[in-house]
Amino acid sequence: SGESRRYARTEHRPIPARPGEERSPGGRGAPHLDYNGATVALQGTNVRPGRSATCRIRGVLGRNAADVDRNLRRVSHVRSCIIPLLSGPDPSKGTMDSPRSLTPQPLHLRRRPRFAICTLGCKLNQSDEADLRRSLRQAGLQEVDFGSEAEVYIVNTCTVTQLADRRSRQMLRRAHRQNPQALVAAIGCYPAVNPDELHAMPEVDLVVGSIEKATVVDEILGRLAWENQAFDTDEPVEHVETRTRRMIKIQEGCRAHCTYCIIPRARGAPRNVAPAEVVRRVQEAIDEGYREVVLTGTHVGTYKWPEGDRTLRLADLLERVLDETPIERLRVTSVGPHEIDERFIALVNHPRMAP
Repeated sequence: SGESRRYARTEHRPIPARPGEERSPGGRGAPHLDYNGATVALQGTNVRPGRSATCRIRGVLGRNAADVDRNLRRVSHVRSCIIPLLSGPDPSKGTMDSPRSLTPQPLHLRRRPRFAICTLGCKLNQSDEADLRRSLRQAGLQEVDFGSEAEVYIVNTCTVTQLADRRSRQMLRRAHRQNPQALVAAIGCYPAVNPDELHAMPEVDLVVGSIEKATVVDEILGRLAWENQAFDTDEPVEHVETRTRRMIKIQEGCRAHCTYCIIPRARGAPRNVAPAEVVRRVQEAIDEGYREVVLTGTHVGTYKWPEGDRTLRLADLLERVLDETPIERLRVTSVGPHEIDERFIALVNHPRMAP
């Protein structure tokens, strides 16, 4: 009918030859379909020029606009026969180095993007990883193991030594080999110290330093053209949690500038987490089934938080966590010997404080 012809039209367009492939100038391309202004390719169809909205297209999409809309919601095999045409400045890397130029598919037709995270380095990176995983899952992405195929790979890097830098680069290249079309993101200390080295790597699409980590989720969702959604984070995932302790960041950054240490450049100036927020995160870990929590940071012994006419120190924070949560075992890391006083020693002897 005329209505269906306005709604779905087919035509033949040439498909660019792959590297090393010869194609005759007069060869016909694969059939395509224009649907509501979005161009998609039809795979496994026998459509020929001049037969718009007929044959297999009519069988899949329907005879008129109402049928098309209904079938796009109901027919499960539409996903396998309609694939968006992606375009980008670098075909070898897909479209991840720039935002997509075409209107994305409706969310009810799109498979949830998969993501995988590899974390290198310290306990602070492990805490950042847990926050990042939770945010991406809440946004609707599906988590898989780093050795599996995914649409997004994130390497939480370390840069304390040259070996750490090399290991970070190895994992970035490995991610690109597993799926050359995926978005590969380098985050953490390495980008904060040597961003130019990572920008020069053709395998890397996104570079975010430690201080800007809070923006990485929105950046990834923007690159994927995926709307942030409220998903149930208790659903089963392929990734199996292997750690029995939850790392919780209470402090980050250092201004000591020791001669041998790169951390002040990588982590920035000291920043502390509010005591109420620390208590909330510890309780959240308990609710998730963790029996042990490690309070970690760059230089935990320098923790302080203004409250009224006094300043809370690390011992005050430990006391509040023990009083306000039923955590079975509480640990603390990165405390210098000159930062230990009698009150801290008394708290360490608490029966729920782990040595």
